[in-house]
Amino acid sequence: MSRTLTTSQNTAVDSGSTRPIFVTQINHSGTIEYLSSSGELIFDGLPYVPGIRISSIQDASAATIEFPWSPARVAEIQSGAWRGGVCRVWAVPALPDEESPVYDLADGILMLDGQIRASSFSGDRVSVSAAHVSAISKLSPRHTFESVCSFIPASGSKIIWEGEVLTLESRR
Repeated sequence: MSRTLTTSQNTAVDSGSTRPIFVTQINHSGTIEYLSSSGELIFDGLPYVPGIRISSIQDASAATIEFPWSPARVAEIQSGAWRGGVCRVWAVPALPDEESPVYDLADGILMLDGQIRASSFSGDRVSVSAAHVSAISKLSPRHTFESVCSFIPASGSKIIWEGEVLTLESRR
């Protein structure tokens, strides 16, 4: 048994007929939307409507999600208001013969707890890229050279500092 799965999750995953259902909480259109990759269902007491397709998830650090185009979503893309929006993705290992589409939070496996990093649309689909919240700060610079100096001296430049002559060298 996996150390990260509950007993019910492990049983569902070990079943030969498991059908993963992805559910997403995403703040793209100004409010949090609850979308599923399956039909209508209840997850953690909240109603989810169909509409998403998970294109990819990479090691719980990033995901690409597609959902239907709408005027509100395109307006959000054009205004850039989606930036930093919440994006959480769970996978629910479900069995096809389950009659009741009601799942507890304990039934789901949190695949991504992230923020939206990019959003675009093409045809009738909106595509969103999200990154895990702890990875976002590692990839975006906090300080740039523009705030310190207006140029970087070329390799071979000499600087006199406290009586010493320092020659700048390339890192290559």
